[in-house]
Amino acid sequence: MHVWKCSHANSYEYVQQALVPGCGRGYDVFEFARFGYTALGIDLSTTAVHEATKLKDEISAKEKLPGDASFSLQNFYELQPPKEGFDIIWDYTFLCAMPPEFREKWAKNMRRLIAPDGELVTLIYPLGDYEGGPPYAMSRELVSSLLEPQALSSKLRKDDDVVQGFESTYMEPVTGGLSHPSREGKEVCSV
Repeated sequence: MHVWKCSHANSYEYVQQALVPGCGRGYDVFEFARFGYTALGIDLSTTAVHEATKLKDEISAKEKLPGDASFSLQNFYELQPPKEGFDIIWDYTFLCAMPPEFREKWAKNMRRLIAPDGELVTLIYPLGDYEGGPPYAMSRELVSSLLEPQALSSKLRKDDDVVQGFESTYMEPVTGGLSHPSREGKEVCSV
């Protein structure tokens, strides 16, 4: 999330809607709320949503978030977006948790949920070439092929309200100690 924060933090004039699918304990949802977003974390795990809500109570007791963090026990494929779609969707360890047969459905749903000028930020992890999972092996080429015709991640292009794909504006390895030590060299950030 660090790369995105450096280039986007506080650059919008209205409240932005953020989505974090497969949010777990909600750490990324809180980061978006710290930057003024109305951030929604969804998960299929009752335990994850419970823990994230509990953590929200703890954080709220210590600091006032400029935005809002909320959590919902929800299926990503059944989620209804805000009227204009989500301004940003953050995928970190969500795609890699899905069996390969769900990948195209993931890409189509990302297109459905995101606002026309929204951004999809994916942290491609784990980079590798192995069988089995989860987590399932990811690669730049794999994610790019899912989000074409405009290549990997980022701004959604529309032509007469027909989704054309995503345009890549950034795709680089995560370096400089920004990854967890166990994930160093195994992540690529894509916007």
